[in-house]
Amino acid sequence: MYDTDEEIQKKRRTLFIIIGVIILLIIILIVFLLMRGSGKKKSSTDTAKEITCELEVKEGVKPDESGVYHQGFMVGFKSINAISKDYQITKQTIGTVDNSRNKNTFTVSKSGKYHLYGYVQDSAGHKGKCEISFEVSLQKPTCELDVAEGTLGDNNWYRSDVVVGFSTLTSNNPSIGIKQYYIEKITTDLDSSEVVKADPPTENIEKYTVKDNSVTTLMGHVIDNAGNEGTCKITISKDSTVPTCTLKVNSGNKDANGVYTDNPEIGFNTVNDDVSLIASKGIGISKNYTQTTYKVTEAGKTTVVGYVKDKAGNEGTCSIEITRPSGSSQGGGSQGGGSQGGGSQGGGSQGGSGGSTTPSSSPRCQIKLTHPEGENNGVYSKDITTSLIQIPNGAAIVDYGLGESATYNKKTTITITTNGPHKIYGIVKDAYGHTFTCETPSFYIEKGELLSAKVKVGDYVAYNPGNWNENRPSEQKQDGYYWGMKSGQSKSTGVKCDSNDVSTRNGWMVMNVYDGKVVLISAGTPECIYHDRVAAQNVVNVMYNEAKKYIDGKYAIGSTILSCNVRGFDCNANSYSNNPVFVTGTHYWVAQIGSNNMLNNISSSGAKQGQTLRSYGLRPIIELNPSTMTSGKNGNAWVLK
Repeated sequence: MYDTDEEIQKKRRTLFIIIGVIILLIIILIVFLLMRGSGKKKSSTDTAKEITCELEVKEGVKPDESGVYHQGFMVGFKSINAISKDYQITKQTIGTVDNSRNKNTFTVSKSGKYHLYGYVQDSAGHKGKCEISFEVSLQKPTCELDVAEGTLGDNNWYRSDVVVGFSTLTSNNPSIGIKQYYIEKITTDLDSSEVVKADPPTENIEKYTVKDNSVTTLMGHVIDNAGNEGTCKITISKDSTVPTCTLKVNSGNKDANGVYTDNPEIGFNTVNDDVSLIASKGIGISKNYTQTTYKVTEAGKTTVVGYVKDKAGNEGTCSIEITRPSGSSQGGGSQGGGSQGGGSQGGGSQGGSGGSTTPSSSPRCQIKLTHPEGENNGVYSKDITTSLIQIPNGAAIVDYGLGESATYNKKTTITITTNGPHKIYGIVKDAYGHTFTCETPSFYIEKGELLSAKVKVGDYVAYNPGNWNENRPSEQKQDGYYWGMKSGQSKSTGVKCDSNDVSTRNGWMVMNVYDGKVVLISAGTPECIYHDRVAAQNVVNVMYNEAKKYIDGKYAIGSTILSCNVRGFDCNANSYSNNPVFVTGTHYWVAQIGSNNMLNNISSSGAKQGQTLRSYGLRPIIELNPSTMTSGKNGNAWVLK
């Protein structure tokens, strides 16, 4: 059966549509292929590649043996390897994270552990990343200044030129030595009140001579080869000048010939010392620093001397000459009719030919310490209040005084508050002019202050808890290390922890101050221990037991040797650069148990190392009672009360 014309036309239309669709798909495919071919050809491996790069420390800076850097530097790209020369690098930045603020270099100027990334990208959008890690410990060098020559007077004042020099110079960076050091006088800008720093001298200056009579502060500068600078200070008080004075007549009558007809009283007109100031003064015909006035009763010529002493201990004098009638006495000779004949001052008879009796008197005084609490062999730990007891005898007392010199000041009580030696004088005078002085025995006030309020990390403390290894059992020598559980040769005093461990300090230093407590660390040469492979725990037990002997109940309330949680701060790996112990400049300071057969050493640079069979650099650590007091410094060490 044949198709109708209508059916044939329908099939033709369907065929044309199919052919059209096929042609359209062919055209689309051709256009797509042409478009792919019109751009730059890209290898099939491009999408699988990343840009590679490498970072490096610039400026030729090298780390120490443990890999720690001790000076600032710059990190930059060492190399960038593009995927193809057809793609240009459009981005290269360095930072801890990828952000728009990054630059193509990174400057390291602070201590810490760093992990940096380099980020790169090319014109086609390909990216790459590289990284670098390192540790930086920018510890400043340290120094100490001390007096090398000088004559010390009173109250820490020097009475001669003073030569100041460095007592210690410490790099604090194991691989970096000291490049320069010098001492200069601190001067201040009068307008801004800021310290004026002079340019460093071309040569090292080891000593500085203080010649000025004044209070002079010197600054020591120490610079290491990495450019890190540390400073230290010392204040010198110098007064080699002699204090001056002049005297005057406070009261008295003299005739036309300059002869005094009564008993003149002499006092100070001027007293002067422009440097350390006057500490004490006195007037008399013999040396004294107790009476500030003197009444001349001697016949003939009398030289009255004023004595002045400044706070440095320099002494000066001044004088005045007084003339009274030869052979005279108070009251004079007969005064007409014999009614008042020549009695002597202090109670001769007041008679004469009339036969009457001259009144006599003998006043007295006493001084009482009304608050003598805290007395220990003449030393008081508190303020002392004194009171004057007046004892009239024959006539009323009309004048009196109480003080550290015999002076009529109308005082009957005074309180002594300053530390140091003291002696209190009282004086009374009655209506007849008779006087009497009384005095206390010499006593000393030594009031303390809380040690924790005075010290800072790195200060010395004058404390002697004993030798921490004096009774150590079986001290042995093994490969340069000693003490422990193994047999070996006898201990040699020449054995050191290692060739780098050379102590430049002695005594006990402040390791930390926290919550009103002070922690001390031994600043001398540290010790080493050697132990069996499985005996680390035994060593810890022995050392802890030995440390207990420091706990005396008065000063030391705790002590330790092996610990990594040292009272007041955590010594974990993230806090080395912040630990206050590093200020003390000690080489090795503490250790902790790493495993049953290993002890970890922690050096002053913060490096932690596990050591099987040995641990070196051990130092005892003492925690003082929070109520520990100090009476001040003796030299460069704080004295405990």
